[in-house]
Order: sequence, then structure tokens, then C-alpha cells
Amino acid sequence: MRLVEQTRKSIQFRLLMLLVAMSAVILALATTLFGWYGWTLQRRQFEQQLVAMANLVALNSAAPLAFDDRETAREDMTLVQQGGTILYAAIRQPDGSLFAEAGAVSENVPPLHHNPGQTSVDYLAGSRMRATTPIVLNDRVIGQVHLEEDLSGMNRQVITVIGSAVVVFLATLLVAVFLATRIGRTITGPITRLAAMVRMIADRGRVDTGDFIASPDEVGDLARGINTMLDSLERSRRDLEQSLSQQRTLFDTIPMPVYAKDLAGTYIAMNHRYALDVLGDKPDLFIGRNRAQAGRGHDPGMLDHLAAREAELVSSGTNTSFEVTGHDANGELRVYRAQLGLFRDKAGASAGLIGVLLDITEIRRIGKELVDVSMREQQRLARDLHDNLGQLLTATAMRIKALEYAVPETDEAMKTELRDVTALVNRSAREARALSHGLNPVDIERGGLLRALEELAASTEVYARMTCRFTSTGTLPDIDKDASNQLYRIAQEAVNNAVRHASATRIDLHLGRTADEIVLSIRDNGRGMPPQRDGTAAGMGLRIMNQRALMIQGTLHCTPRTSGGTDVVCRYPINDGARA
Repeated sequence: MRLVEQTRKSIQFRLLMLLVAMSAVILALATTLFGWYGWTLQRRQFEQQLVAMANLVALNSAAPLAFDDRETAREDMTLVQQGGTILYAAIRQPDGSLFAEAGAVSENVPPLHHNPGQTSVDYLAGSRMRATTPIVLNDRVIGQVHLEEDLSGMNRQVITVIGSAVVVFLATLLVAVFLATRIGRTITGPITRLAAMVRMIADRGRVDTGDFIASPDEVGDLARGINTMLDSLERSRRDLEQSLSQQRTLFDTIPMPVYAKDLAGTYIAMNHRYALDVLGDKPDLFIGRNRAQAGRGHDPGMLDHLAAREAELVSSGTNTSFEVTGHDANGELRVYRAQLGLFRDKAGASAGLIGVLLDITEIRRIGKELVDVSMREQQRLARDLHDNLGQLLTATAMRIKALEYAVPETDEAMKTELRDVTALVNRSAREARALSHGLNPVDIERGGLLRALEELAASTEVYARMTCRFTSTGTLPDIDKDASNQLYRIAQEAVNNAVRHASATRIDLHLGRTADEIVLSIRDNGRGMPPQRDGTAAGMGLRIMNQRALMIQGTLHCTPRTSGGTDVVCRYPINDGARA
């Protein structure tokens, strides 16, 4: 309120000073212009009168000068000098000698003008103005008229004009001060009333319009408008609180962590699941704070990962989904499927983002148990095929071979039949061994993943009749059996897709590592991977590969090559399960 009052007084004083200064400047300019114009007008009038008299005297003096009548010329000059404000009148001959004069000359006579019809005017000291006019007869200069006039009267008139202008200036200045005061009150009056209105709003929250509606200015209408605005703001505030309450209720009913941020990364909403499970306290403590202000939470690494992906989302504008791991309030490691998306304002511009974290820890655990059960069953079947069926088939082949020796040499048809049966049994034994190896391809004791991928490349060359090469670089860490099996299955599925669906003639398998990842890549030169409908063999193969990568916390990317073919890259993070 003190600031408003100071502002009002400052505005009033400045307006008054501005109006007074402007009035003074305008009046000063007007007075100066008026005096200059009056003096110029008077001087021109006197010049015209003196020139006209000099021309008349020159015309009347031609005859006395031509006939050398000095007496007549002297009388004419006396009449001219005594007739008014002329102080000196004279006629001079062409050689400059004096022919006739009257009055007292002020200074030396100027040179004779030899231009017929031309008159010169000079201003002399002592408030005199001089005019010299040639006397012309028959287009020949025969003499010169010299008149000097007294300017004291003109000077008195100019002083009178200037005095009048000063009086007008002072009168106008008084009027300007009076008007400035009135205008200042007119302008600052509403400001004073506005200050009272603001004070009333600050004290009561409303304005008593009875004090303002009868105002001669429009402050009363403004007061009524402010009351209407305050009522609208109050209704909007209640509606906003109700909407926020509904949003909080809706957020809290969602059985998974949900949060919302603005584009600057500040929390604007979250449910209790996110606040308690991720940040570790009540939602009210984090609303209005950014990542740095929200604290460490239960797992700072997970929050930093989310913040980085949120920045990518804001930059790209494309919704994203990914997996992230973090510890909960009990210190247990949880796996979340994070879904990030932008929301927009009424104008369609991005206003913020919403994040949803789906806890898939149990799904991953159940999936891993199912994979473990499946792998154990496959290993059992592989042992049964190798140890039981394989041995039985081998023994059967040996018995048939013994029967072949027991058949007489003369029975060639029987021997041929027995040899065919032996070959068929031996082929069945090889197929059983191959099937056993396919069910349990990665044998840690027998060379692990490297040996299995080498055999996959070799068998592909034999059965698919194409070039298939396997290479490895770097010092690879020991990989646990589960991850090795999944990586092998991904490579096997990618090779099968290239052979069956891409018509490739060359496949390159590579296993390497970076600082914190194991990288498996399968590259072919086929026709690429066309869009697949759900349920097709290739489409199912891609989903299976992606699911296998997720089971080992890895990522899978399938991208077409510019030169033709497909690159399949699986990245498996090096952790406790993979030791250098």
C-alpha cells in the first residue's frame, strides 16, 4: 500500500512538472516567434516607406539637377527633411560632390550607384536607416538621392510588442499551472481511489462497491468488474481443487506407480504407489520438485535412468517403452516395464509427460522358472535320447550286422536287405544324437557358448548348403548356462529366419564384448525382413527372440541393412552372471 501511495504521488508530481515545463517551452517559443515576426514586419514596412520616398525625391530632383538649380533642390530637401522622420536628405552629383542637402548627416555617403532604377538600404548606428537612389534622366545617371530616417519609433513599437508578448507569456503560464493542477487531480484521483480499492481487497478480499459506483470517473465500474473477476476466480479455484482431488483419487486407484512431470522435469502429480515404492515418502513432499530436489529415493540409479529417458522423450516427442530395474523399500530388486508418453494442452503443444511403471518382477520370475523347467526337461529328454534310444539303435545295428554275416553268401538279396536296414538304423541313431544335441546345445564343460555357435555355423553350412561363418573377438567372460542357452536360441532362430524366409546365401555370426555388455550379432545378405502379420512364422520368431532377450535382461534390435539383408543384435549386460 505504501508503494502504491508513493507511486500515486510521484505520478502526480511528474505530470504537474511535465505540463508546466511543456507550457513554458511552448510559450517561450511563441513569444520569440511573435517578437521576431513583429520586428521583421515593422522593419520591412519602414524600408518600403523609405524606398518609396527616395524614389519620389529622385524623380522630383531630376529637373533641378539637370538645370543646376541648387536653390530649388535645397528647398525640396528641406521640405523632405522637415516632413516627418527623415533626419537627413541630400542630392549629390555623379562625381560625389554635394549638390543640395538638409539636416545632419550621420556618416560618409556611400559610393554612387551606377545601376539605373536600383535602390540600396543600409542600417546605421544611432537607430538610423539610409536609402540611396540614383537620379536617372534619359537612361543616364545624373546624380544620387541620399535619405536617412529615424528608427526610434519602430524600436518603441518593437519594445511594445515584446512587452505585450511577455505579459501574454506570464498569463499563459499561470493558466498552464492551473490546468496542470486540475489535470493532475483528474488523473491521480482515480489512482488514489484504485489504491483504496487495492487496500480494501488486501484487507477484506472484496471491494465495497457502494463507495465507488457513484464515482464521476470509472473506478466504480472497475470495482464492480473486480468483484465479478474475484467471483470467477473463486469458482475456478474450487473447480480446480475438485479436479485435482479427482485426479489424485484416480491416480491412487491405479495399482501401479504412476507420475506426471512438466517439460522442465518437475513433478506435478503422482500416486502413493510411486511416492512410497520409488521415492520413499508421501506424494506431497515431492510435488513441485525436480529430480535433484526429490532426493535419492530407494534407487538413485533407476531415477537417473528414468530422467535420461524422459529427456529423450521430450526431445524426440515419441512415446517410448523400456525395462528398468531398481530396489524397493525392502531392498529387493524389482523389474519394471516403463511406459512414457507426452500429454498436450488445449492448443496441441506438449505440456508434460506421464510415466507408468508396471512391476513385472513376478512375471520374470515365473518366466524364468518355466524356462528352467523346460530346460531341465529338454536335458532329460536329451540324455534319454543319447543314453537309451541311441544305445538301443546302435545295438540293433550291430545285431543286424551280425545277421548279415550269418546269411549264406548265396542269398545276396537278403544280405542287401540287411545292409539297407543297418544303414537305416545307423541313420536313426545319428538323428537321435543330433536331436539330443539340439535339445541341450550348450555344454559348459564341452566349450560352452563358443563351441555351440561354432557347431551351429558348421551344421548350417552342411544342411542349408550355404556359407555360414562364426567369429569372436576379445576376452569373453564366463556366461552362466541360462544366459548361454538363451543367446544360442536367439542365434539359432535368427539363422533359421535367414535360411527359411530371407533366401540368404551368407550368414555371419559374431560374439564380442564391450566394457559392460556381451554383443551377439547375426548378419545375413538376404532380402531383408518384410512386414509380418501377427501369427506368421517369421513374426513369431521375432517375438520369441525378443522374449528370450528380455529373460536375461538384454535387448534385441533387428534392423535392415542398406546393402540388403538384416542385422540382428542382442546385447546382454555383464553382471554377476557373467564374470571376466
